[in-house]
Amino acid sequence: MKHWFTIVGVLVTVLIVACVAVFGGFKARTDREIVMEPGADIDAHAAVIRIHRATAEHRFSEFFGESWTITIMGEVLNISDRPIVPSSLHNIVQFQYTNGEGKATVSPTPSMILCQTLVECGYTARRVLPPTASFYPVQWQFIVYDGFTPHEAQGKPASQGLLVGVWPMEYRNNTILDLSQEEEWAQEVGSDLYWGVRPPVEVIDL
Repeated sequence: MKHWFTIVGVLVTVLIVACVAVFGGFKARTDREIVMEPGADIDAHAAVIRIHRATAEHRFSEFFGESWTITIMGEVLNISDRPIVPSSLHNIVQFQYTNGEGKATVSPTPSMILCQTLVECGYTARRVLPPTASFYPVQWQFIVYDGFTPHEAQGKPASQGLLVGVWPMEYRNNTILDLSQEEEWAQEVGSDLYWGVRPPVEVIDL
């Protein structure tokens, strides 16, 4: 029986190491940034993405304390021959914000909505981005509780505030250890380049 426990323990350890390796846990990130202006076309291979602007809504409640709701507005054009669902874009569009202590911090997983127009989201949201010749408005949103430092606040340089990173994408198996045969749009394997956009941020005190 002890022999079997040893075998199971070894297999679990191997699985954990494999998972960490898949997600880059043992590799120092050396990604190189290509600086892009807000509104510029970013060709991520299967989609063209534009990041326009952002809002930062500042709230305070007795129960939750201080919070910031960060909303990023952009557009997406599907230039592939396959539909793209919002979840496929989670891996290729990521966010980094500067918290109240001035530290660069990776955002929580944002919600994402494909909208009908730049001002209409919510119940009118699209569920799939089809191959088309038209851009569709999109919004990403996340909430942070450790403060937020906008771009020009307190004399901070332009590199502070909010950074949107866009990675190239490819159609592939995106499961751990290829446990499924299904394929989807995901971040391109082996790419160390990303496009970085620092959109203007409008601060809203509620």
